[in-house]
Amino acid sequence: MCSSIDGIHSTEFPTPTTRGGAYGLRIVGLPDERLLVPLPPRLAWPTVAVSSQPASGLTPRTRIGLDRAEIGLLEGEQALVDRAGRTATFLARSLPDDGRLLHPFLTAVATMFAWWEGHTAIHGGAFVTEAGAWAVVGEREGGKSSTLAALALAGRRVLADDLIVLSGETVLAGPRCIDLRPGVSEALGVETRVEPVRGGERFRLAQRPVEPESPLRGWVSLTWSERLEVRALTPGQRLDRLRASSSVPPPEPRRLMDLAKLPAWELGRPAALSSLEPAVDRLLSLTGS
Repeated sequence: MCSSIDGIHSTEFPTPTTRGGAYGLRIVGLPDERLLVPLPPRLAWPTVAVSSQPASGLTPRTRIGLDRAEIGLLEGEQALVDRAGRTATFLARSLPDDGRLLHPFLTAVATMFAWWEGHTAIHGGAFVTEAGAWAVVGEREGGKSSTLAALALAGRRVLADDLIVLSGETVLAGPRCIDLRPGVSEALGVETRVEPVRGGERFRLAQRPVEPESPLRGWVSLTWSERLEVRALTPGQRLDRLRASSSVPPPEPRRLMDLAKLPAWELGRPAALSSLEPAVDRLLSLTGS
């Protein structure tokens, strides 16, 4: 398995020539924009202004409406999102940011705007081949990020790590990074190229630039199993997996039915990281890349 991504290390980033974005949104106000997707001016992604402020004694809560949302985050913090004002405020336990603005804050913001904009939001990641994008879904802690990192090391470009935002059947690329759990970067041989984030709970691996929009060609559902195995999913199974992975209710029920018509497989592998390379080889064979 290749152990480099065209020489891009965690401290080396191409300088965007235009403002960056993620998940179908042009993002302004982020202190560090290096991991956003460079966007051409012609691309009609709406702008969202983000900011952060410390909040002591915070009791996170989630309340979602048609114009505003309060979203409790993973580390006991909160996102305040305003639809009409196109703003998002991060109520943080402490500043400065240690990577939490990019994730989980921006992921929560993008999920909310995806719902408001009529897009589909799915918990999962995606990578791109010459034919288009392939989504990777599965349960939490189901090996999605480690699989995407292994795909990147095999030369594929990663479109999203934790959230897939779809406009119809077009994937809107997320930030150019993958957040790995402790121990995974060492197993993949990239421990010198990751940056600790979120208080050391994750290690962030930078990715190469990608096209901001790519057509979805199909998807794979990951699961743990005693041996490496692949099976094609029936239309009913595809719909069940997509429903289970939806971050918010789809704007139209038919949207998931359309996605369920695309090619889809279940890829099972043992939980040991030694099974990752053969699983990725099988995945690349399935997607014709």
